[in-house]
Amino acid sequence: MMSLVRGFAAAVGPTVTPTRGGMSLRWARRTLALVDRGIITALGPVRALDHLTTLVTAMSEDLLLAAVHERLRPLMEQPPQRRSQLVPRR
Repeated sequence: MMSLVRGFAAAVGPTVTPTRGGMSLRWARRTLALVDRGIITALGPVRALDHLTTLVTAMSEDLLLAAVHERLRPLMEQPPQRRSQLVPRR
C-alpha cells in the first residue's frame, strides 16, 4: 500500500464489515480534510483512529468556537495590556 500512495496524502478509515464501508470512507475523508488543513501532520497514510480526539473536536469546531467567544468575552473586553497581565504565562 505504501508504494501506491507515495507522494500523495492518504487516510485509512476504521476496519469495518463491508456493509459499513461507507462509514469508514467518511472517517477517512474527514481525516484527510484535516491533513489538508494542516491540523493533522502526516508523512504517509494516516489512520483515522489514531486521531480520534482531533476528529471528534473538529466535528464540533463551530460549537467550540462559539463557546470560546462566549467564555473569553470578559477577557477580550479588557485593554490589551490588562489582558496580557491576566493570561498565565507558560
